[in-house]
Amino acid sequence: MLPEAFKLNEILASVKTLIDECFYDRVWIEAELTDWKVNAFSGHAYGELVEHDKAGKKIASCRFTCWKNQALIIGDKFKKITGENLKGGLKVKISAKVTFSPQYGFALSILDIDPQFTLGDIFANVQEILAQLSKEGVVENNRQLVKPFDFFNVAVISSPTAAGLDDFKQIAQELANDKLCQFSYFDALMQGDKCADSIMAALHKIKQQEGFDCVVILRGGGSVLDLASFNDYSLAAVVCNLKMPVFCAIGHERDQCVLDFVSHASFGTPSKVGYFIQSTIYGHGQKTIENLRQIEKTVQQCLSQADQRQIHFFDRITSKIEQYLKLSSLEIDHTYQGLIRSAEQKLVFSETKLKHHYQMVLANSVEPTLAK
Repeated sequence: MLPEAFKLNEILASVKTLIDECFYDRVWIEAELTDWKVNAFSGHAYGELVEHDKAGKKIASCRFTCWKNQALIIGDKFKKITGENLKGGLKVKISAKVTFSPQYGFALSILDIDPQFTLGDIFANVQEILAQLSKEGVVENNRQLVKPFDFFNVAVISSPTAAGLDDFKQIAQELANDKLCQFSYFDALMQGDKCADSIMAALHKIKQQEGFDCVVILRGGGSVLDLASFNDYSLAAVVCNLKMPVFCAIGHERDQCVLDFVSHASFGTPSKVGYFIQSTIYGHGQKTIENLRQIEKTVQQCLSQADQRQIHFFDRITSKIEQYLKLSSLEIDHTYQGLIRSAEQKLVFSETKLKHHYQMVLANSVEPTLAK
C-alpha cells in the first residue's frame, strides 16, 4: 500500500506558515550584493544576495526586490554616506521582509540598508591586510627604503583616463622639457575587480627595467567604494617587497586605502606628488647654485688673501733687501775708509823710513857710501 501523498499546496502552505511565524517582522541580513539593477521603466531595483564561506565557496544565495520608493530612498542614502551608488561586489547589511507564497515562492523585499556596515567592512578588510603583512614582517619594508636624493627617471602607473593625471603630466612635462627628469608611463586599471591584477602586472614590467628612482601610482579622487579596489592583499605584498620606493597618490587626503599605509610615501592628490618631485629637483638645483656661489666666493676670498699675502711678502722682501743693501753699503764704506787709512799710514811710514835712509846716506857722504 502506497503512503499517503501530500498536495503541493499543503507543503508550500506549511512552508509559508513556518516562514510567517519565524519572520513575522523585518530582519537584518548581512550578505554580499552581487548586483543592483534599477529598472528604467518601473524604478524597482532587482539583484541577488550571496554568502561565501572562508574558502570563498558560495553557500547561500537568493534574489531580492526593492520597490521604487524604497529604492530611491536607499540609493540616495547610500550615495550620500559612501559617495558611491549601490553596485555589485559590496558587503551590505540590509533590513528586509521575508515572505513566501505557494504560488510565487520565496521573496525577499529590501526595506532599508546600513551604509556604515559597508564602510566598516572595508575598514576591517584594511586592518586585516595590514595585520597579516605585519605578521609577515614586511609591512614597513617599502617605507624603510632610502628616499631618493634626487629624481632622474620616474615610473608612473595610472589609467590614461584617471582623474588628476593631466595635472601630474603638466608638472612632469615641464621637468622633461628642461631635461631634468624623465617619466615613463605604464597603463593599468584603476577601478574594478581587475584593478589589483592590472597594477601588479605594471609593477612586474617596471621591475624588469633598470634605472627608475621610484614608482608613482596615480588615480585621483574617488569614493571610498571606488578606492576599495586597492585594498588587495597580494597587491599590498608586492608593494611591500618592491626594492624601489613607491609614492601613492590615490584618492584624497581623507580617503586611505591599504597602499597608503604600505607605500614609501602617500600623497593626497596626483598634483601633490608632482609638486614634491618638482620641488625636490628645483631644491637641489637651487642648492647647487648656492654651493657654486659659495665656492666662487671662497675662491675669491682665497685669491684676495693670497694677493694680500703676496703683497705683504713682497713688501717684507723689499724691506729686507733694502736693509741688507744699506748694511752692505755701510760695511763697504767702513771697509773703504779702513783701506784708505791703512794706505795713508803705510805711505807715511814708508815716507818716514825713506827719509831716514836718505839722511843716513847723506851723513856718510856719497863717495864712501858708493864705495861700500
